[in-house]
Amino acid sequence: MLPEILRNAALTLVAPCLVGACISENAVAVDGQDPCASGACGGGGAGGTGGVLEAGTSAPDGATPELPPYTLIVDSPDNRSSVSGVVTVTGRTSGFINVEVWDAEHQHPPLSQTFPAPDGSFRTEVDTSILAAGGATWTVFAWDSPPGEPYAHSATATLRLYIDAAR
Repeated sequence: MLPEILRNAALTLVAPCLVGACISENAVAVDGQDPCASGACGGGGAGGTGGVLEAGTSAPDGATPELPPYTLIVDSPDNRSSVSGVVTVTGRTSGFINVEVWDAEHQHPPLSQTFPAPDGSFRTEVDTSILAAGGATWTVFAWDSPPGEPYAHSATATLRLYIDAAR
């Protein structure tokens, strides 16, 4: 259990390197080795060689950028944003077949659960009207197995949000 906790903590620390120059508010996680250890993340930001392209960008030839294996990127909502009503959670994965959104009180069952499309994109919704207003931490989990089954790879991305009941 402790190695998994340490790996998840390390994933959070790797995220700034993955998104290039810390300019993205995307939440990113990668299972396995630090993808920046080889210098591939370089500081080039979006479109840099070997890095992960940021949301809203495309590969030079217009193709969808290929993600490193077992990568989880949450494109929306933006980290540190205010949300209300029904919130759409979108992102991209590589190698995962199950994505769930949890908070401290909603784990089994989660706030939301979905299966990524064949291209790795995912979209799910969370109804914030059932949640308390104020600061919230959502954790987006991805696994390479169906819900409740044993898995070999996982990744988590943390979103710190403010749930605005007044909207």
